Amino acid sequence: MAVSMGAAWHPMMIQCDPTQQPMHIEGMSLTEGMTSVRLAERFNLLQQFDAHFRDGAKSSAIEELGRMDQKAFDVLHSDASRQAFEIERESAALRDNYGRHKFGQSVLLARRLVEAGVRLVQVNWPRAEGDENIGNPLWDTHQNNAARVRDVLAPQFDRTFATLIADLQSRGLLDETLVVAMGEFGRSPKINASGGRDHWGSCFSVVLAGAGIGGGQIVGTSDRLGAFPASRPVHPPDLAATIFHFLGVDPAAEFVDPIGRPRRVTDNGQPLKELTGT
Repeated sequence: MAVSMGAAWHPMMIQCDPTQQPMHIEGMSLTEGMTSVRLAERFNLLQQFDAHFRDGAKSSAIEELGRMDQKAFDVLHSDASRQAFEIERESAALRDNYGRHKFGQSVLLARRLVEAGVRLVQVNWPRAEGDENIGNPLWDTHQNNAARVRDVLAPQFDRTFATLIADLQSRGLLDETLVVAMGEFGRSPKINASGGRDHWGSCFSVVLAGAGIGGGQIVGTSDRLGAFPASRPVHPPDLAATIFHFLGVDPAAEFVDPIGRPRRVTDNGQPLKELTGT
């Protein structure tokens, strides 16, 4: 979607380890030898060059680039932006509840960003030490699925997810925040020769919470093996339409991409009435 909408909508990719303090965010701190005064002087000089250039070449693309430069400079100089990343401001007890592992602290950081006004935050499950060269990195459990899910993955996810929901609720943020937990596909219903499960796209689960969604609902069922939908199948366009609905975007709307082509927000997806109440 961001690619279709143009560079102004590209996400800011952050690679960091919130378990390490102080946390370093690339692009959010001044390089060695650079002071705030020098940075401001450089930005002022850039604006002068840009103004001179724009006088001779009127272009909406150039104007948009200038606005993006200004936003980037404002973020770098904003106390609120820097404070949002200062996860050490949280109590030790709350950090413990989220989990002192990289996933738990990343989700806590996501909550701080939401609280600071960031409208969309995605947390990717991080690779743990030793995950690079084994056959079951992250949730890609091609080997030893049962033990890895039981002893490592599920305990981390369950505690962190539950803490996030409770934390958002206690701060009055849950009703206006949509929380989505999902992967890109499921795991095969049959165990392979290595005691693992392989890629499986026919049936898997997604969790949605917040944004006014009534809790405790299950939409659709699988067969007894968890291999295929047995009732009320939900297709990817419907999930996308549901998410856009809660974000306040009409799933049937169209927009024009950077080269002038009309594009639909979703491919005929329909929001799930069980969740939207409409």
